[in-house]
Formats: sequence, structure tokens, C-alpha cells
Amino acid sequence: MKEQCYEEFLKKIEPFRELWRSVRFVCYAGQIGGAWVLLGGRMQLSPKAVSAETLSKEADFDTFFAFVDEFSSQSLEKILFDIIQTENIHLNLGGGQFFRDIRLAAESQQSQSSLSWFNPVKFDRRGFNFFDAYPVGFSWGIQEQRQIGVVPGGAECWEKANEHLRRETHLDGVEALVRKLTPNLKLNTLTCPQLQIVAPLPFDLVDTKNGGIRATIPQTAHGKLVTLKTFFYPEPQQAEVRIVGPPEYSEEGSSIQIEWNPEWPEGARNAIAHLFWGGQDIDALPINRWKESVSILGVVDAYFDAERKRLRTDLEYRDKRPSEEFEQAVVRLLNVLGIPTIWYGKTVDDRADALGIAQSDKATFVLIECTREKPIEKFSTLAERANHLRKFLPINAEVLPVVFTAARIVESEAEAAVEYGLGLVGAEEIEHLLSLISTPGTTTAIIIDSIRPRETVADQVLRTVGELSG
Repeated sequence: MKEQCYEEFLKKIEPFRELWRSVRFVCYAGQIGGAWVLLGGRMQLSPKAVSAETLSKEADFDTFFAFVDEFSSQSLEKILFDIIQTENIHLNLGGGQFFRDIRLAAESQQSQSSLSWFNPVKFDRRGFNFFDAYPVGFSWGIQEQRQIGVVPGGAECWEKANEHLRRETHLDGVEALVRKLTPNLKLNTLTCPQLQIVAPLPFDLVDTKNGGIRATIPQTAHGKLVTLKTFFYPEPQQAEVRIVGPPEYSEEGSSIQIEWNPEWPEGARNAIAHLFWGGQDIDALPINRWKESVSILGVVDAYFDAERKRLRTDLEYRDKRPSEEFEQAVVRLLNVLGIPTIWYGKTVDDRADALGIAQSDKATFVLIECTREKPIEKFSTLAERANHLRKFLPINAEVLPVVFTAARIVESEAEAAVEYGLGLVGAEEIEHLLSLISTPGTTTAIIIDSIRPRETVADQVLRTVGELSG
């Protein structure tokens, strides 16, 4: 299994090997049961060139050891192979007797390995970044099956390391050292020791917030053409292409930044920008046509209320405020999101506060009741008003009753709303709706789904029990 994972990792990074020049290896080890044992570590490939291997000891106490080793990326394959075969990090601290062996596992069992060898994966911006290392690249992990704190002597080793670091350095324990040397590497007594191998592709794409992108191209990528290609939505639209070649590369051999504003088709609202290197699809970034908005409605709204400061204020919870202020803010929010909404407020008796009409695959009438707090008091009345509207309509259409509250929702309120068939939107949900104004790809269907009755914790438990029993 481990040899297979090793070969698969090398296969995945092979087309990109020229992008990296060095490896930065950071490792933390504790002396447990008379042997040095891995507590955590990360090998990260980098475009930085190194003239020779450099090793620095960041901490070296009786029971704790941390080092940073930088070496040429050409040595990666052999070093990784030796670690995998021996399940041990054989570190040269000066030759002769100055070697230190760090086991990957605290305890070895003759019949079964205590290590887990994960399959290497490509990580990207869409949620597959297990190590939170970089927007795009490849990663591979080797993990001990037991937590540091449950290994005999592990907790004591950890506490002694904390004491040493606090007494002899400016760092507040092991976790502070880890945050400094390997950001996002989780290391404490409740975690399982893990060796991460991370190969980030050293490009970057940034949304300039004006309908364009900024691409960072490393010096190591200058041997091949870089292509920027933008796909516009809603489809169909003609894509735009920008070629970056040798004339634009830096003569000093440093990384360069390219800013590009593609020509947007008249009907386009958002796009996905791709970066290709030598034909390889490296990265993708969703962008908006307009600053802070996916629609022209949001642009015009920002003209009247820059950064939507007044809207945000009116949607916040404040004691003893006029009800109309919050109601009109909710109506404005839905209108900016592209759902035409009319406020009725106090002008009509025995009716809801507002009505929105969402046109997606079918028409959905959003019947809205607003309250500063105590939303549960509105549930029964709004449910009846929704039934009354359904009977009144001359067409077969969905009526979605929703209570908006400026307060935060508790689980009991969410459960009651589901029982009444109501959507319930509180402070956190309102913040999410505000974020959708500037989220590329936002559609009416996405907005409606976000305000529908949500599945409660109790529903999730019952569904899980049902699946297990079924």
C-alpha cells in the first residue's frame, strides 16, 4: 500500500517537477520510551532555489526536537523512499554518531502496521484542501493511528516540551512554535501524528474586484506558455483568451504579475477564469463583472448606499426600533438579490408584511413576516396566511412562507418552523444572504433554497437512524 501511494504521488507531480527547486522539511519529534517519535511534520515543495542543504534546529531539548531542513527538490524522491521503506526519518546532524532517527509510529506491531497511508490528491479552491496549505496543488499524508495523548509517555513528553519552550524561548509552548513554522498544521495531544507532503503549484489568481484578475507566474514556469481563459455566465457566451509568453517574462528571472480585464459580453454577469500552463489546467477562480455584486441591481444599489452600510445597519438587531425599518430592509435585500418584493407593512390589515415573486424553474411566491425577536410567535399566523394565499391564487404555484428576524435563531425555533412548514431567517442567515450579493454564480434558485425550511439536528438524527436501520 505505501509503495503504491508513493508511486502515485510521484506520478501526479511529474508533469510539474520543473516548477519546484527546493523542499522545506519541518519536523517535530518527542522522546517517548527511549526513542524519538514523530509528533508531526510537513515537506513542502517550493520554487525557491537553494545552493546547498541547510539544517536548523528550532528546538533541541531532552524530550523534544524540532528542525527545519531545506534541500534541493532533486533529492525528494530518494529521501521520501527511504522514509517509506524504513518508516523512519534518518536525520544527519553532522555525520558519524551525530545521526538522529525519528520513528513515524510510536509503537510498532509485528503483525500490523500502526500507520495509515492516504492516497495522494489534488487540492483546489473548491474544498479539497485537506492541509489548508495553498489554493492549488497536490498533497499526500502519512498518519499514526493513535493520538499523541494516548501513547504511553506522550502526554508527559508534550508537557515537558511546553515547559522548555516557555522557559527558554519567547514562544508559548509547542502549538505556538507550530503556528510559526507550519501554519495550519494541527498539532496537540488530541491529534494523531501526521507527516504531510505538500506540492503547491506556485501560481496564483486574484480577483481584482473590477471585472478582471491578477495572475502571479513564478520564474520556474517561464519555460512554457501561460494561457488565461475566461468563461462567461449565463451561457452561452464566447470565451476570452489572454496568452502570456516570453516577451512578458522578467529578465531578472523573478516571478511576474499579469493584470487582465477581459472584454465582457453584454449579457454576462459572472465568469470563471482559468489559468493553463503548457496545456495543464492549473487553477480556476470565479469572478464578478461588477464590484461587490453579481447583478446590475447590486451595482445601482451601491450607488445609493456605498458598501451597503445603511442596509447592514437596518438589518441588525436593535432594541426598541420601528418595525418598518427592519421590514423595509428585508424587502430591499431581496430586491437587490433579484427577487421582486413589495412591502405592505401597516397599509393592509390581516395580511403579511411583504410578498416576493421568484421566477426560476417555476414561480414561487415568498410570503414574508418580519419581527425583531421572538419569531415563534409569528409561525401560526403566517402558516394560515400562506394557506389563504394558496387558495386565492388562480394558478398552481408554490407559496413559501418565511419569517425574518433580526435575532439569532435557536434550535427549538428552527424545529418549530419546520413543523409549520416555514422558512426561518435569522441574523446568521441574513449575513449569508448579504454575501450572496457578491458571490459569483448566485441564482434565484440558490437564494430560494437558502430560505426554505431547513433540516434540524433532530431531523438529521432521525434520518441517520433510519438509514442505519434500513
